[in-house]
Amino acid sequence: MAYQPKSYRKFLTASVAAAMVATVAAPLAPTSVEAAAPTFSDVVAGQYYTEAVTQMAAAEMINGIGGGKFGTTNELLRRDAAVLFSRSLLWETKDVAAPAFTDVPAGQYYTDAIAKAVELGVITGKTASTFAPNDKLTRGDMAVLLQRALKLTVDPEVEVPFTDIEGKYYTEAVKAVYQAGLTTGATATTFNPTGTVTRAQFATFLYRSELVQENVKAEIKRIEDAKIGEAVVTKVEAKNATQVVVNFNVEVNESSARILANYSINGVNPSGVALNSDKKSVTLTFTNASDVEVSNRVLTVQPVTTAKDSLVSTKLYTTVFSYKDEVKPEIVSVESVTSGNTASTLTIKASEPILAAVLKVNGANVSINFNGSDTATVTGLSLDATKAHTVEIINLTDKATTANITAYTSKTFTPVVDKELPTATLSAQSDKQILVTFSKAMNVNSVTSALQNGVVKNESLAGVTSLTATLVPNSGNKQFLISVTENLFANTNTRTLYVVLPNSIEDSLGNKLTATTTSVTLTKDTVKPAAQGFSVERDANGNVTKLVVDFSEGLAAANAGTLAAPTVIDQNGVLVTSLLGGLTSDAVTAGDKKVKYTVATPGKLTGTYTFNFAGSLVSDRAETPNRSDAFTYNFDFGAGAAAPSTFTLANNAVTNPSGTKNVIQVNFGTPVLGGAVLNSATALSSYTLNGLALPEGTTITLSANREVATITLPSVDSVKANDDTAVFTVANVKAVNGAMLNTAVRTVAIEDNTAPTLTAAQVIGNSIYLTFDEALDPATAADANIAAVLLNYKITSGSNTVVAGSGVATTTVVPNSGNKQLVITFTNTTDTNFNASQTITVETLSTGDLTDANNIKVRAGVKVTATK
Repeated sequence: MAYQPKSYRKFLTASVAAAMVATVAAPLAPTSVEAAAPTFSDVVAGQYYTEAVTQMAAAEMINGIGGGKFGTTNELLRRDAAVLFSRSLLWETKDVAAPAFTDVPAGQYYTDAIAKAVELGVITGKTASTFAPNDKLTRGDMAVLLQRALKLTVDPEVEVPFTDIEGKYYTEAVKAVYQAGLTTGATATTFNPTGTVTRAQFATFLYRSELVQENVKAEIKRIEDAKIGEAVVTKVEAKNATQVVVNFNVEVNESSARILANYSINGVNPSGVALNSDKKSVTLTFTNASDVEVSNRVLTVQPVTTAKDSLVSTKLYTTVFSYKDEVKPEIVSVESVTSGNTASTLTIKASEPILAAVLKVNGANVSINFNGSDTATVTGLSLDATKAHTVEIINLTDKATTANITAYTSKTFTPVVDKELPTATLSAQSDKQILVTFSKAMNVNSVTSALQNGVVKNESLAGVTSLTATLVPNSGNKQFLISVTENLFANTNTRTLYVVLPNSIEDSLGNKLTATTTSVTLTKDTVKPAAQGFSVERDANGNVTKLVVDFSEGLAAANAGTLAAPTVIDQNGVLVTSLLGGLTSDAVTAGDKKVKYTVATPGKLTGTYTFNFAGSLVSDRAETPNRSDAFTYNFDFGAGAAAPSTFTLANNAVTNPSGTKNVIQVNFGTPVLGGAVLNSATALSSYTLNGLALPEGTTITLSANREVATITLPSVDSVKANDDTAVFTVANVKAVNGAMLNTAVRTVAIEDNTAPTLTAAQVIGNSIYLTFDEALDPATAADANIAAVLLNYKITSGSNTVVAGSGVATTTVVPNSGNKQLVITFTNTTDTNFNASQTITVETLSTGDLTDANNIKVRAGVKVTATK
């Protein structure tokens, strides 16, 4: 197999005794990669090997041995020397013949590298039929391999100082690598040819070659360039027998990334998924070691929505995966914290999930249970906080199929005395929720007991009805929500509330909060919930079971089956009346940020489908609920395209069916592509109307034979004027046979369906000049008396609503304004509340008769503040 971008090649992994071996073989679909170098705990800054290991890891030529380590002092094996040569010298191994060694089985991560090394004469077998892949590499052998691989020659004029190399098979090779600057010897006068080579040493020798350095630079550049491309999985790596890390080249949406069905090994989904702090990787946790410790099994990562753009998902990723856990567990930390003189608890963290262990604290047996995780909390202790203590752990056993056991380990610790008092800050979570954030992990019962109805006060310090505070999940017991249940915004858009925080509130150690009353400002929520991601859930067989839409905020509760299903258009632009037997919405619990639709008949889909969701699908939990706008998602289940030629529309191919305006039909005369693919006949971008893009909300469907596209403009707010000869353009559409449409220009009839909207107001004297965004009907625009004026407009003067009283007012069209400006003139303001010196606001009403030139009524509820 050739050394190619990571999407096509196997990963080099640990190759040493007692090392974890993880192999990810060539993916079945290409992926891009990211060039961030791994961080290894045993690679120390400023050492002779630091640059070599760091740069070659960034170029993905070497990996660690697991557990966050590179294995700097681990001895190198013959098989891994071949792999390192193959990777660093960019050997082409795609069509290499299988090696003839009985101890080099097919399909291993080192098989092709050994075969290529033998083919090039870099390395030979120990015998005609054996290679000894697990034998350690001596320094003399290393010199021979380096000389052969890099084609080094000896300069007889340059003296070599080593006294321990003469008369051996490696003599000339050692001289060559020394003269090339790849080694300086074990001492000033010795080379130590029979000594073994460590992983750090071999990486350093290779990296000192100018050729390898150039290859490293080229690979890092390739990896960095890949960041600009598609959103992809870049790496999959087992951490231990039950956990696997999936890396992406972009930050991913948390909700989408945490869907269990997005990941599988040999059809088995993980039992848990955690998005890591970098937002570009997830840790998968599987129930059984046998789910992860596999050989040549298929690992799949379904498309995951990106964090930056909810319309973009990572590419489907499939690879052949092998892994065996051979690393013994370690104790990472031992911590004990108390607020007094005695500590009663102890937290022990291991390097991986633990199956079993025996614990002694200060020589006494103490019960411990990791419960299959990497962390155990031991209680019921009595530890003097002023003294050091010792824990001993016997038979620390991981969850590997063949368990790795650390027979004995110990650590010394001194309890930390924490007497710091907790503090609290308040912030608005929504217009009806107050988020209380504490500086420390809290005693949950003390918080919920204290923050009950009555602790929230208004501006007059009168009680505001609220619910008992609830703990925010995954906040480390630091955040709590108080939900206000009474109306707050009847006459204002902002409220300042106060929360009484008593000193009965304690942190987890018993330190009490200093009693205080803290203010928070809540602002009326006028923002609609917006869709932020679309994904699918699948069963273990890859069948689609649910559609999932993520929203920007918590939603109001909804019963199952009450949310409208989306309109679905398949990859050919054909309307799908019953996708997988039909879609039914799941119940939405108040505060959920996602809506799920369950399919009636789970099944597999191919191609790209378009999902159109209607407006007002969901609402938020604001005091005055805001409802979502219409939105569309395209989801790619996998599709292809053909090579182009051309075809032309007939002259009468574009019509308004049955004389219906705002509905346009295009008869292509041949089956065309549809759905969310390139050159689709159902893409808005394939058409323009009077030189402009089709309005959002336009739906385009294809007939069953894929020849006729029906384009339906939104029923409201899509056309601002009647036009019987609107210029309609069709372009960039591809036929099923691969032919590209020649751009076609035709005319169609469209009809005004957009309500005129008030955009500005200005007070001059006792007159109010109103500006609209389109021409109005002069007859309906004119108001002969104040009563007629007030049917069309609600006018507020200061804090008072203008009334008819004894006043006199009329509305007329402003000359030369194109019928877009009106003037309301008050000739008598007696008893009307109108005072031009005050702030004047004007709001359009639905009770009047004002229309535009095409008899469309004015948009009601638009309020503007007049300038002066």
